Amino acid sequence: MANEEDNYYKLLATNRSDLFWKAHSNPQRKPEGFYSEEFKDLLTCMLQFHPHQRLCIADIIGHPWLANGNVASPEQVRSEFATRHEVNKQRALAEAERKQATRDNHNNGPRRDFALDGKVYLSHEDQVLPENATAEIVRLNVKDFNDNQGRTHAFFSHFRPDYLLQQLTSKMTEQGQQFTVSNTTWKLSFEVQKQINEPGDADNEVEPIYEKSKVQVEILKVPDQEKFCVDFQRKAGSSILFYDNANKYIDLLELCNNTTLDADAE
Repeated sequence: MANEEDNYYKLLATNRSDLFWKAHSNPQRKPEGFYSEEFKDLLTCMLQFHPHQRLCIADIIGHPWLANGNVASPEQVRSEFATRHEVNKQRALAEAERKQATRDNHNNGPRRDFALDGKVYLSHEDQVLPENATAEIVRLNVKDFNDNQGRTHAFFSHFRPDYLLQQLTSKMTEQGQQFTVSNTTWKLSFEVQKQINEPGDADNEVEPIYEKSKVQVEILKVPDQEKFCVDFQRKAGSSILFYDNANKYIDLLELCNNTTLDADAE
């Protein structure tokens, strides 16, 4: 969104378009060279924060990216978007059916406690005793979701907090990511880092310089509805690293992302 509250657009508004395109050119999402320099220049100029700095229609038409003649015809555009619409429609239907099946299997299946490092995590209102009587029981509070707070990386789910946290920690363990689970609320914290200078060789040792980011993930209860919000928040450090890792885990938890805030309560 073209406002300073959007973490991506903030990079353009503060003249850091280099970081904006670095985030969108992640090799895990787009192949190298996917965005040409002419295309990046065109979009950057069109999305300038101050209106008087944006390109007018004549400037856009005369821009090198459009002037090279490799432009789709109106008929090709309509055909392409009609095809995309149908593909997306079928994908959405298949995804909805898959999420519903996962939800039904979870809700109708036997209860499984969320256990980690010899601890069983339960909500304070949960009166069911854990199957493993020798495990340490940790009872956690669930905070209410506040729609007035800006949340750029979050999704909503019908699954219980224990299942959501179990799925998240399982994915993090698979990725080799260390984390710390809170002892009071349904949240965890982790830190990611990436070396930003070129590594040295045997004859020229270089002190590594790391870009770091601290991330918190919290599960919140939507008031008066049987749904929860899984919210990723950057607490400190690099925005780019936060974006990459938050998006990665949101993608890995796609089957848990099975509702929206505006959906009718069931």
